[in-house]
Amino acid sequence: MPDKTGWDKFLRVASIGGAFCFFLGIILSAIYTLPNFVNSVIDARINKVVQGDDYVRRIAKEARPSVIFDSHGSILANQGAMEYFDNIDVITNKPAGLLPAFPEKIIVKPKQFLAQAPLLTLVDSGSEMDVKVERGEKFDGVYTVVDSEGLGRGYYRFRLEVLP
Repeated sequence: MPDKTGWDKFLRVASIGGAFCFFLGIILSAIYTLPNFVNSVIDARINKVVQGDDYVRRIAKEARPSVIFDSHGSILANQGAMEYFDNIDVITNKPAGLLPAFPEKIIVKPKQFLAQAPLLTLVDSGSEMDVKVERGEKFDGVYTVVDSEGLGRGYYRFRLEVLP
């Protein structure tokens, strides 16, 4: 058996130390990498849910539900508000053979009492109207609409928002 020299001892210690450093490096990189990997997986799942159409619709319905309807009383887009209303009646002065006039009254029939009257706005940009809100029968809201810009006859779209 050959005599162990200092160089042989050094090589043996260096190989043990090298293996120890190698495994220590693996452990430290796993400790650093694992939380980043878990965070990226969680972030990806959250982004998938938040960016989905169902989630956006659900938040819109709960945050500030609204409905868009036209001067004929047709519902164009229900963004959660029709859960609160039985019906929306649009009353116009409509002579035979002409386009309907700007609505005189809009009667909103909620299913239950609403502490705040829903907000009625005109969707068509560049147009303004004056609105007077009164309580009607039961829980009804009667919106008396005044055409402040003299828009006259035509087709109009309205947004009715339920306020918290």
